[in-house]
Amino acid sequence: MRRRDRDIRGEIMATAQELFFNRGYENTQVDEIIGKVRISKGSFYRYFKSKENLLSCVVREIIDPGCEALELIVRSDLGALEKLNSVFAFSSQWKADNLDALKFIVRSFWTEESVLLRHKLISWTSHRMRPIFISILAQGKEEGIFDLDEPEDVADVVFYFGNVLGESMVNLILSLDDDGETVRTLRRKIELNNRVIEKLLAVPTGSIKTFDLDRLVCAI
Repeated sequence: MRRRDRDIRGEIMATAQELFFNRGYENTQVDEIIGKVRISKGSFYRYFKSKENLLSCVVREIIDPGCEALELIVRSDLGALEKLNSVFAFSSQWKADNLDALKFIVRSFWTEESVLLRHKLISWTSHRMRPIFISILAQGKEEGIFDLDEPEDVADVVFYFGNVLGESMVNLILSLDDDGETVRTLRRKIELNNRVIEKLLAVPTGSIKTFDLDRLVCAI
């Protein structure tokens, strides 16, 4: 029975994800993937332009369900501040629940050779997440909870600081220091990030919790 295009593409991605997780992206060759899926190299390149393109598609498939869950929060009846903290809380829980996937993403994209890939990943993530933050910030402005001028500009600043914090989190995900210095440093940066966002939105101190570090540490 002839396999449908959708089935073949799905098989390639599932096989690639298994190999990437178990052996690492750099140690997995296209020939291994097509051998397991039992297709020709020409068929592989019909669905994916390159191994890098396949990696990007695999990562998007991992992240997409989380983004869809965040969009449900945005469409809920919650107030803006509660929505914002719910988005942050869900993101923290997702990282703790998907630690293996998170380690795979970090090890694949946070290398000297993967600067362009990492930039593409951050750009794609921003494309998915930016509308979520803009919607919540605009709602908060309308409710009179957030004191801000342009939700779009503030969303960009929030996302920028989130990316900076994410870079610091990479060290924790890859290797937890025995003396706990990595955790202590990251905890200070999270608290600073919370205070910066509170200042941006003009909400009381303690209103924002951007990341639950304890959940991630327990998972590690």
